[in-house]
Amino acid sequence: MCISGGGLYDETGNELKLGNWVETTNNFKLNSQVIFSGEYKNGKKVGRWDFKYKKDNKPFFKIGGGSYDDSGDEIKLGNWVEIMGNFRDYSQVTYRGEYKNGKKVGIWKEMKRDNLSIKEEFIIVQEIKYDN
Repeated sequence: MCISGGGLYDETGNELKLGNWVETTNNFKLNSQVIFSGEYKNGKKVGRWDFKYKKDNKPFFKIGGGSYDDSGDEIKLGNWVEIMGNFRDYSQVTYRGEYKNGKKVGIWKEMKRDNLSIKEEFIIVQEIKYDN
């Protein structure tokens, strides 16, 4: 298995991440190949971040993501598709909903895919309501 990722750090020795980065999840392994890609400014996530998944030797494809504000406060904004922390081939769960000023609002849908096929659609497991 080939794992690629990384990005650039600032040159001042502060180890702040800069520019475009590709990062793996903490439990990245053969049956859980999920990466995150997006931009850092002064060590903070900004703009669009995508979650990508791959099975076996197939290419990565987008399964989720969303946007951070550009102020550098890492505030999530707008529509997001997040993955469950232990997302893997045989346990694929996502959460779809909206962030307003960094807080979940409205109805969030917990989605699940049982089949190991990446072509199968996610189905709604439950809806979770967050106060506005």
